[in-house]
Amino acid sequence: RGVNMDENEVVPLSRSLLDAWLVKHEFRSQQSSDNRCLLSFSYSEDADCELEYSIVVHEGEDAFLSVRGWSDKKFRSTDRPSLLEVINEYHDSYRWPLIRIREQGRRINMDTSLDVDLSAGVSFTLFDDILSGFLDNTYSFWIYISKQDV
Repeated sequence: RGVNMDENEVVPLSRSLLDAWLVKHEFRSQQSSDNRCLLSFSYSEDADCELEYSIVVHEGEDAFLSVRGWSDKKFRSTDRPSLLEVINEYHDSYRWPLIRIREQGRRINMDTSLDVDLSAGVSFTLFDDILSGFLDNTYSFWIYISKQDV
């Protein structure tokens, strides 16, 4: 893993946990100039889109994990009412991921987000569950959206 650790030991949140997670799942990532870890996933027929994620580990006394996900899929602003209805229907069955729509001109973009306070520390096992669960949940959401008439 690149980090020698007991996977169940609670440790302060650190970038080394993210690095170990990337190695475990064999993800290739890029670093942005503001220290964000960027993950890109190629086109999926099931989800009918490409997915990207930005992961930030905020270390220290107020440590938290911040993850944003988005796709290359765009929607027309005239589809806003039906899009909100589909998102609400999805949330009737699934609480996560948190979904936000943003209008930019005549287009609507959607993104997903997760912010977790980890100031008390976290084990690698839990860190893995949180991040992997978020990626799985967002992928399931995009599959759901691809099957809707929006």
